Amino acid sequence: MWPFLLIIFLIFSCGREEVKQAQEQKERIFPVKVLRASQGSFPLYYSTVGHFETGEKVKVRPEISGIVEKVFIEEGQKVSKGEKLLKIRDTDLIKTAEEIEARIKEEEARLKTLESIYKRREKLFQEGLIGKEEFERVRADYMTSLARLKALKARLEKIKVDLAKTFIRSPVEGIIKAKLVNEGEWVSPQTVLFEIISLKDIRFVFKIPQEIAKHLQIGKAVKISANGSSVEGVIFYISPEADSSRLILVKAKVKDPSKGIFPGSYGEAMIEVGTVEGFRVPERSLQVSGRQVFLWIVKDSRAVKVPVEVISHEGDSFVVRGNIKAGDLIVTDGFMFLYEGARVRVEEYL
Repeated sequence: MWPFLLIIFLIFSCGREEVKQAQEQKERIFPVKVLRASQGSFPLYYSTVGHFETGEKVKVRPEISGIVEKVFIEEGQKVSKGEKLLKIRDTDLIKTAEEIEARIKEEEARLKTLESIYKRREKLFQEGLIGKEEFERVRADYMTSLARLKALKARLEKIKVDLAKTFIRSPVEGIIKAKLVNEGEWVSPQTVLFEIISLKDIRFVFKIPQEIAKHLQIGKAVKISANGSSVEGVIFYISPEADSSRLILVKAKVKDPSKGIFPGSYGEAMIEVGTVEGFRVPERSLQVSGRQVFLWIVKDSRAVKVPVEVISHEGDSFVVRGNIKAGDLIVTDGFMFLYEGARVRVEEYL
């Protein structure tokens, strides 16, 4: 009886071992790429929303009077410094200029004749052949013609200047806030033609808690993003007192405003407020489940789920901290079907 039972036990034990080996052979091995964790010190940023404003609003007036012939720009459009905004009718000025040019030619011919007479009379007067009264009369005619010619030329130059002023140009780079005249209207130097919001002096205005304000000072750089654009600002104003919500008002001057950044629009400011120890990982390495953010780390050829805290984000990478040590293998690719304890094979180190 005992030999028979022993044989049955051995057969059963061998069967279990074979099943276990078969299960192990069937276990899936996931190929992954990994990044060896390297700890470092990274800037810590505080972010907050704010809005853009301008310190300069320009009212455009003409320097001459006249009828508006053509308006080249409309409200809401962006304009460059020196760009044409409006044209004042110049027909009368051109006609006057043509008349003066004709009178100048006539006066130049008259002056040439009088100059010849004046020089002859001067020689005769010096030789005592004519009296002083006759010489002074000829000299007066010559000087009068010379003065008249100078006056005509000066008037022509002024008209040419006025002709150039019939084109009203933007004195600044900016946005047309208001167009206050239409074609056919009479305007004068007292007439406001346009109101322009200047883009030369753009500020970003935001508020921060008092505990963050201690990290700020005049001249500190601020990263600002809005409408897909990113610009740099420099803090030039920090309010000396908090508002009713115990927030501090801060203003930063924007360097080289880019397209898409306009006064009145909103944006986000990021301010460096210290440093933090952590690990930089590619964005694709971070996994999210509910409210938990985690990484997959390879330990003893097995996938281990490690929750992390995101400290900052820059470009396509994140700075995180958690139960990670320098040298840990962080999975960067191949984690789609991973689960806790899954068997993995490292194919590439990044």
